[in-house]
Amino acid sequence: MAKTIFAALDVGTTKTCGIIASTGDAGAFRVLGVGVSATRGLKKGVVINLDEARDSIREAVKKAEHASGMKMESAYVGVTGKHISSLNTRSAVAVGQGDRLVKGGDMKRVLESAREIEIPSDRRLLHVITPSISLTAMRG
Repeated sequence: MAKTIFAALDVGTTKTCGIIASTGDAGAFRVLGVGVSATRGLKKGVVINLDEARDSIREAVKKAEHASGMKMESAYVGVTGKHISSLNTRSAVAVGQGDRLVKGGDMKRVLESAREIEIPSDRRLLHVITPSISLTAMRG
């Protein structure tokens, strides 16, 4: 099994944690390096000073990189707070005759359709997650 290296950041109100890890045998994780810094520039999960928040994140990343001997090029980032919410949507698109295979273009169309939701002007879309796709054939 090929090893996969990944990184994650947890940006909290009081501390920011960075971790660099790898997958090992049988899917087990091996922590390669951890970095923790005091968070500055956030209040109740909301960024109030971008420069201070950025510096806190950089410090945690630098510590994790130093501990692991690796460079953090991308990361999974956890952000929480009362201002963060999620919404589940559903969508369906026609794929033609019942014997037609579902292809990449069909998947792209259904995902685009599911994203066509109204978002209030005071909110912003951060991320779209596709948890599962159910294929249902309908005959007319």
